[in-house]
Amino acid sequence: MYNNDFYDWIDSELTERGWGVTELSRRMGITHSAVSHVLSKRNKPSTDFCSGLAKAFGVSPTEVFRKAGLLPKVEGVTDPQLQSAHDLINSMTPEQRQQALNYMRFLIQNQESPLPATKQKLAYEKS
Repeated sequence: MYNNDFYDWIDSELTERGWGVTELSRRMGITHSAVSHVLSKRNKPSTDFCSGLAKAFGVSPTEVFRKAGLLPKVEGVTDPQLQSAHDLINSMTPEQRQQALNYMRFLIQNQESPLPATKQKLAYEKS
C-alpha cells in the first residue's frame, strides 16, 4: 500500500522548486532510475531514498520518514506543520531548543502589540 500524500507532497515540492527528476536525483545523490522507480511506485521508498530526499529538500529526515509512512505520526497531532515542528525540535540540541522557545515566546508576545523593528530586536535580545 502506498501513501499517496507522500507522492503528492514530492510532486508539490518539485513543482514549487521547478525541479524535474534529474535535478532531484542529482541533489539526492542517487541514480535517476532509482528515483523514477520510487516515484512511479515500482519500488517503495527506502530509508536511503528518504534520507536523500530530506537532504535535497532541506527538511529533517524524520519528517520525510513520517510522510512516507516509515515512522508513525506524532500521537494526537494532526496539523502537518506541528508534526514538522515536533521533528525539528527533536533534532535540536538543548541550547537550540531554548533559543527556539525564546523566539516563539517573543513572536507570541509581539503578536498583539507589534513594536517598531528596532524595539523588536531589543525586546528579543533581552529574552
